[in-house]
Amino acid sequence: MGPTHVHRLVPLALAAAGLLVSGCGTERPEAATAADASLSPAPTRTTSTPSPEATGALEGFPLDVGYDEENGDDHSPVRVTGRPATTAFDLCRLPTWDPQAGTTDVLGVEWRGEAEWSRGRTLVLYPSAHEAAAAVTAANDALAGCSDESGEPGYGTAHTVLHQALGEQSVAWTDTYWFESDGDRLFDTGLTVYHLVRVGRAVLLAYEYGEGNGSEESRANSIARATELEHPVVSRMDLVG
Repeated sequence: MGPTHVHRLVPLALAAAGLLVSGCGTERPEAATAADASLSPAPTRTTSTPSPEATGALEGFPLDVGYDEENGDDHSPVRVTGRPATTAFDLCRLPTWDPQAGTTDVLGVEWRGEAEWSRGRTLVLYPSAHEAAAAVTAANDALAGCSDESGEPGYGTAHTVLHQALGEQSVAWTDTYWFESDGDRLFDTGLTVYHLVRVGRAVLLAYEYGEGNGSEESRANSIARATELEHPVVSRMDLVG
């Protein structure tokens, strides 16, 4: 999974074994495929097919609600698994997200489109709401000190915090991708929208990558769409123990 761009953002976990290594904040999501914000996916599901890998308190959780039943690129089925859709990554060398650190249960799901369009969700449980809150706070603190991050020479990522309230605690942000040309910094159309949301001891990290950075309007539409897509998941998170 993942775009072919050299200046990617965060490695995700279902590409080549799934968002494999921890990211440095200058790579795009692996398997990131996302279309223009004006396009719509095929009809989406309202129920989930439980993964045989899902156990514990998250067993049967409909993490794929709102996703298509098939991937758009190869028509393979979209499945909820016991693997995270986004693995550990840092922003500006500060630990930001690690679905395996201190958690008791993990679920993941990803959807790939035909062009530049992809989505993914990782849902984890911590032993307590206090530990879950600390994880979200750590991510918020990392973002607060990392508005811009250089990658390989001439390329980088801008991290922009959004004012989006979901669940009991949340932080949302966008990543946009710049390159230098004749001394100027230019942005391409790539846009990733992230939501990190806590309800009780459950924490969700969702992303949507697409080509929504073409204009202020397309960017706003992409953010609104990605936010709306997560409401059904967040509303069910208080049901897990």
